[in-house]
Amino acid sequence: MSKISIALFLFTCQCIVAQQHIVPKNKFSVELFSGITSEANEGFPKRNLQIGGSISYGRDQGLTGSEWSYWLGGAATGISLSYQNLGNNELIGSAFALMPYFEIPIFNNGQENKKLWLKTGFGFSYINKKFDSDSNFFNKAISTNINWAYRTSISYQLYTTEKIQLKTAISYFHHSNGHTRLPNQGLNSFLLSITSDFYGKSPNATQEKTSTREPSKYHFYSIRTGLGINTLSTLVANEQKPVYAFAASYGFVKNNTFKFEFGAYYRFYKQYYDFIKSDDELVLERFAFFKEKPGLNASNYGLFAGAGLLLGHVGADLQIGLNVHKPFYKVDWLINEGEGIYQSSFHRLGELDWYYEIKRTVMSRMGLTAYLINTKKNPKHNIYLSAHLNANLGQADFSELSLGYMRRLD
Repeated sequence: MSKISIALFLFTCQCIVAQQHIVPKNKFSVELFSGITSEANEGFPKRNLQIGGSISYGRDQGLTGSEWSYWLGGAATGISLSYQNLGNNELIGSAFALMPYFEIPIFNNGQENKKLWLKTGFGFSYINKKFDSDSNFFNKAISTNINWAYRTSISYQLYTTEKIQLKTAISYFHHSNGHTRLPNQGLNSFLLSITSDFYGKSPNATQEKTSTREPSKYHFYSIRTGLGINTLSTLVANEQKPVYAFAASYGFVKNNTFKFEFGAYYRFYKQYYDFIKSDDELVLERFAFFKEKPGLNASNYGLFAGAGLLLGHVGADLQIGLNVHKPFYKVDWLINEGEGIYQSSFHRLGELDWYYEIKRTVMSRMGLTAYLINTKKNPKHNIYLSAHLNANLGQADFSELSLGYMRRLD
């Protein structure tokens, strides 16, 4: 669900330019929300109605605050701190999330008085209750206190003046540890909210005076190397081990805002390598040939396409890929989709069905990037750090920190 909403946003944002405040304005937002926490697994603890709220501080960029804001139709950016009581204090607890966000008007047909807004945030959360095999066995949603947090919402403007805006919204809120420890079914919430935005005076910072822009385009190539963390299974070992990643891509940036790229990636899973080298019964009986080339069979490589936004020093992006080679995922699936105690008479291996084939084939990757040089300067060379969640068709695979280099070719 979250991947779909981001993809739709990234690929349609060029079509939603609408009139917005001409000059930037600071804003402070207060939100109250309520909703439901969905069932994460069979036997998940009972929940009452969820309640919570958030406070945010940001900036309505207007049409002159930055080039990317102009092409997005007048974006707002900022940082949000939220609290959720997840409906069961004893077993599910509460979540505190800190997330940078951006917000844009959508489907406004050029009207100055915008009605619909899309808001997306991606950051981190602290959850005070987690899985415990003795005291909280049926909460398999979260097994770590620190997690990734993602939220997307569509809001409708109820009332607006020069200094205040009142909106109501529907939201999807997700928490997950990115497969750094299992179980990790994830917490998903569906919310209704009401928000008040309070606008301050226009900042005194230097602003680009024009409210019209000329279209532009340049090409680039990029290389990155990353270090990830994941675990294999609660049935075998719940130990964190590294994933080493490398990728190279070629693409173009349109209007110094919209980034599109195509490339190839390589990953090496230490978790897979150690399991192949072990004397595990499943490997010895069905996958002994993996031992002939353990490094190759613990590797994953493929092709990807990506789309993203360049927002000054910050970028947001989504990638969809095709796993050309990921042989050990078959073992991963057989173990994790099975039932009972592994390697006992009570264990049944998972089935290699059509769903397995899709998940083995499709890679997805989403996250945030911090650029050393502000992208509005259109630099020839740039260096970036990024934090991403990698997945198999949306199910978390590993969390990753990357260092990369980007070179403009035009």
